Amino acid sequence: MLSLLALAGCADAASSKSTATAAAVDCDRIAGNGRTFYESNPTYMDPQDDGEDWSSTAPEAQGMDSTKLRTGLTKLGSNASLLSALIIRHDRLVAERYYDGGGAQRSNNVHSVSKSVLQALVHIAVEKGDIRGLDDPVADYLPEYFSEASPDKKTITIRHMLTMRSGLDWTEDSTESRVEKTSNWIRSILGRELVAAPGTTYNYSSGNTHVVSAVLQKATGMSTCQFAHQYLFGPMGITAEH
Repeated sequence: MLSLLALAGCADAASSKSTATAAAVDCDRIAGNGRTFYESNPTYMDPQDDGEDWSSTAPEAQGMDSTKLRTGLTKLGSNASLLSALIIRHDRLVAERYYDGGGAQRSNNVHSVSKSVLQALVHIAVEKGDIRGLDDPVADYLPEYFSEASPDKKTITIRHMLTMRSGLDWTEDSTESRVEKTSNWIRSILGRELVAAPGTTYNYSSGNTHVVSAVLQKATGMSTCQFAHQYLFGPMGITAEH
């Protein structure tokens, strides 16, 4: 999971600093504790104002009704889990509202949004040629975990993992507690029983995405954090706080 803080809304401004942003990121500093599968991490404060926020304009300048926007943003406040809402129109910030301790200079845990980020990173790795394709067997990249695996398990592909169709036994919010007690989480996840033919049955599994992260690191020779900042977050003007 990630705590993300968006630093820029303008692609041109962001791209000029992408290399510097990636190079400046201290992945060891922002890493999780590495001892538990999930973390209950707090809101993080950006140490400085990076000065690359969205350019703001009045809603009417972009053909929107400010009264209706205020009404809508007020109603959104009834959602106890919502921390912020930003309305972008024609590449301009026309309205924003923060709730329950959220703020423009605060970053929060985005939980399983991280799975979508990981999908983007895998596609970038395919485009770069680090990964040949989504239908590559996971065993091609992590052979050390498949030496005693069944022939069926060796057919699990990256696509199967990303689409939650690996076929590996997993009960979300339960299996993790057992995995995190083992010395090698990847071995533990891939060692789960195959309960369905790969590619046939959907079963939501954060274990699948954990394995995909290992594939990405093996294929690129970089940590997922480093790869993300160099090829995705940096060019978009985003920094992960945690």
